[in-house]
Amino acid sequence: MSVALATTPWFTKNLAAGDVDTSRLLQVGGWGLGLGRLPAMVPHGDGHGNVEAAPHGSPRIIAPMLLAIDIGNTNTTIGLLRNGALVATRRAASNPRATADEVEFTLDGLLHLDDASFGDVDAIACASVVPALTAHIETIAERRERPLTIATAGIVPLAVRTERPGEVGADRLVNALAAGRLYGTPAGVIDFG
Repeated sequence: MSVALATTPWFTKNLAAGDVDTSRLLQVGGWGLGLGRLPAMVPHGDGHGNVEAAPHGSPRIIAPMLLAIDIGNTNTTIGLLRNGALVATRRAASNPRATADEVEFTLDGLLHLDDASFGDVDAIACASVVPALTAHIETIAERRERPLTIATAGIVPLAVRTERPGEVGADRLVNALAAGRLYGTPAGVIDFG
């Protein structure tokens, strides 16, 4: 299932800067997921010592986890974010001829390198320039019952002033959004792939 969020500051190649707060994405009842299921991991507070109650009334004790996936023509890079902080990154070769099962197997293997699994992931965010692999990520998210946000010109809150905004790569969209959010505008972004 895909979910369109109002903003996507959490998925950029600049997450390592640490200035991007992803914790709001996983809040039940906020502008985050609110999908009626209890995630495997839930927030443990607001970062100021205030522990919030989980939907069923017990305190939240485990931080939420977001799997951020950047699918390029050459490499697929994943970032694992726990309570808004980047805790791990991994990279694998992109194979547009891979099946959904092969992609899932690869992602699960990368997660296991950091002692994590899909059971730990509350949501998935994806920016992709490889449509075949994007479709596989949608299949995996649906199979695993994880909310998915895919970065596109209609989702990323930027004015895309080109003749065909739908053809602007997701990598360029999230890079521009990150530059604006992290450093302000005007800004120039150079991406070497």
